[in-house]
Amino acid sequence: MKKTLLFLVLGLALFAVSTSAEVENQDFGSEFGTCTVDPVYEDNFTGQAKTSVRVRSLACMDGSVVLTTLQSGEKVNVLYKTDGWYKVKTANGTMGWVGENYINESNGEVTETTSTPDSNLTQKLKGYIVLAVEKKGEAYYLNDEGYAFYLKDGDTAYEVMRKLGLGISNENWEKIVNNSDYNLRNKLKGKIILAVEKNGEAYYISPKNLKVYYLQNGASAFEVLRKEGLGIANKDLLKLSKKEITEYKKTVKKSSSSASSNSANGSITLSTRVDGNKVYLSWSANGFTSTNGYKVVMSEKINPIYPGNEYHYLSDSSAKSDEWEIAKNGTYYFRVCEYLGGKCGVYSSNEKVVISSGANNDGSISLSGEVNGDSVNLNWSLKEMTSSMGFKVVVSKSENPVYPGNEYHYFSDKNIRNDKWSDLSAGTYYFRVCEYLGGKCGVYSNNFQAVVN
Repeated sequence: MKKTLLFLVLGLALFAVSTSAEVENQDFGSEFGTCTVDPVYEDNFTGQAKTSVRVRSLACMDGSVVLTTLQSGEKVNVLYKTDGWYKVKTANGTMGWVGENYINESNGEVTETTSTPDSNLTQKLKGYIVLAVEKKGEAYYLNDEGYAFYLKDGDTAYEVMRKLGLGISNENWEKIVNNSDYNLRNKLKGKIILAVEKNGEAYYISPKNLKVYYLQNGASAFEVLRKEGLGIANKDLLKLSKKEITEYKKTVKKSSSSASSNSANGSITLSTRVDGNKVYLSWSANGFTSTNGYKVVMSEKINPIYPGNEYHYLSDSSAKSDEWEIAKNGTYYFRVCEYLGGKCGVYSSNEKVVISSGANNDGSISLSGEVNGDSVNLNWSLKEMTSSMGFKVVVSKSENPVYPGNEYHYFSDKNIRNDKWSDLSAGTYYFRVCEYLGGKCGVYSNNFQAVVN
């Protein structure tokens, strides 16, 4: 009996961090405080509380915080297991640790708690980013219609930025960024604005302080939107109407001042000429004038579109030519479209070009860096190559991180040569920079190992 009691006490005092052998890409290290470190294993079943039991922030008694209490018979999802403990997810989304002896395996599924959307709460939070501080800090952006869009990562943030962005004229853009019109900035607080008469640059006007933040790319948008977030409790998060950006269709109000096509039965005729790794395009608009200019779109697949594919924006309605420099050998498709502010009207036919003398495919990227407290500063250089679509900076706790697959920062500017990662927990990290090719990477740099204490 004494031995059994001793093992029970020891079991309740231990908890675990995952290793790559047990739970790939999971980092529990920051959760454990002074608890003993044991392996954590993935689990996946529905559990049921034998009796009323507390859910703790850590897999141990010492130093842990009680997050909530399970009632006898309450069902939970069991996600991970360590010595004497289960990590569970409750019906309202709370995640924490429960002693293994208090949970039985059960049939059926956990029915997540739902709540009627709270219109008053939604109205107060429109334009804000909220952070699920009682969960894993997930970020959501609330638009004018009251939908909460989950900002999963940089790519999702970029899509949210583009789909929910409000186009503004150069005149109003100047007033906002130069802070010369307080009333206009206040009117647009909480909105993502797009400089549609420039190059489509995106900005977020914080409703907290009316500061204007430049959203250079997906990674930048993700970082800015999260930093501007407000903490929200689980019970309030359940009162928001959540929607995936992939399923969102914007309600467009008709307005006499909004851009519209005057093309009728007009068309665009496009031709191309290739010289080495450069593509020269010329076109003519037949039967109409594109008053907002043109988008020149490019993809490795036929029928490139805007928004969606890489593009050049020419705001001059009289523009009739453009030039591209292609870094990698391959087949590319170009189209020119009539720009209508956030979307395209008439498209030209496809022009297929083949690049066979692009940048040296044997080029390389050299990465170096330094650790400064909980931050890592990175710098890289290119040899005998360019990266016209920018870079992905990828990180993992194992060597040779990749994209897609591991956490990353994205830089669309081909001239960028540095990056910074902040607020890293203690541990060893491996960084690589890669040549971004749209959905995949080409040339990778060497690994840079960073040890954060």
